[in-house]
Parts: sequence; structure tokens; C-alpha cells
Amino acid sequence: MKQPLLDVERKINCEDYTLKEIALYFEKYNGFVCKIETNELSIKFIIEKYALPHILGLQYAYANKKDSRTYKGKKGFERLRNGQISLAQLKKNIKTNTSSSIAWQNVKRRIEYLPMFLNTLEKKSKFKIICSENVFRNTLLKGSYILYKQEYENGKLVYPMFSLKETPQKQVVIETFIVEDDITLLYGLEEQRISSIELISPIDNTQPTTVIREKVG
Repeated sequence: MKQPLLDVERKINCEDYTLKEIALYFEKYNGFVCKIETNELSIKFIIEKYALPHILGLQYAYANKKDSRTYKGKKGFERLRNGQISLAQLKKNIKTNTSSSIAWQNVKRRIEYLPMFLNTLEKKSKFKIICSENVFRNTLLKGSYILYKQEYENGKLVYPMFSLKETPQKQVVIETFIVEDDITLLYGLEEQRISSIELISPIDNTQPTTVIREKVG
């Protein structure tokens, strides 16, 4: 029997859940602030429900720009929440509209690891700083930081991660969520030990809505 998504602490089988269930689950985290403290940095970012279409990779399903607009941000989230996008439809569109043979696998793994990642964010997470000089392979990521976990899949380590992007206004936002098969992206990046990490609910959050990166000390 499948678990309620809020109770999940392991990778799920995406075939067991609808995209509507994923959207309703993700909405529970809307407005939560994640606060990360290291020896050198204090970082806060907000989880926003309208980021879900991009986090899941819906952009890979719609090659036509006119169509893709309705699957982004608020419109995309509402389509997911209302059950207007099925897993089968998403899979078919990705395979039709992308030349990459691994695009569907990438999206599938995002769906399967996201609940575990969010539910256990305060447990065993690791943090690295992205510097272009230390990235040893090609990547489309534009983020400034990586918040990641190490998980075993079929006896092999994989790395679910948030790429966190720092804006010119020093705000930190979620750039995307991906699952890496190997250590090559992370290998050369500077790691900072997390001294504390917490999720603050909108009810308990008394911080300003601007979420910034600050130097500690």
C-alpha cells in the first residue's frame, strides 16, 4: 500500500501517485522558509508552490513556446493541482518533443525523489558552493549553491539536489531540483559543513519576506 506523501522518506514509484497528488503534497510546503547555517554563511530561501512545474521539469514536455507558457508558474501549477496533466500525458509529450533519450528518465526521477528530499530536508543534507572554476563537467545550472543528499539506488550512490541561485539583489531562490547519477558535478566544489538547517512554517516565520544570503560573523 502506498504511503501518504508527507510520510515518505524514501524514493517513491511515480506510477503509484498522480501529478495532482504531487501538487497537493507540494502545496503543503508553500511559504515555508528553509534556513541553512554554516560556519561562514546564513542562507534562507522560500519554497513557493508555483515553482513546482519547473522543479519537476515540465518545460521538457512542451517544445512550442505558446503551449509551454500555460505549463509554467501559476498556470502550470493549477493544471497540475486540478488534475489536468496526467503522468502518461507528460511522459508521451516529453518523448515526442525532446531529442534527448534521457529527458523522461530525468523528470521521472525528480518526481520520485522530491517527496523524500523535502520531508527529510533537515536530516543528513549537505551543502556546497558552486564556482565555475571548480565545475569539472558541462552543466546548464546557473546556481550559486547546492543543497544535496546521498541516497542509494540499486546499490549505487545517487545525489538528489536543489540548485540554489543567488540573485543580484542577494536573494536566494530554488533554481531547480535534479538527481545526479554520479559525483562529477559535485566533486570539485567547496563543501561547507551545515551547523543547522530548519524549515520554518509560514505561521512561525517572523522574518522579512526578502530571503537573503549573509556572511556569518
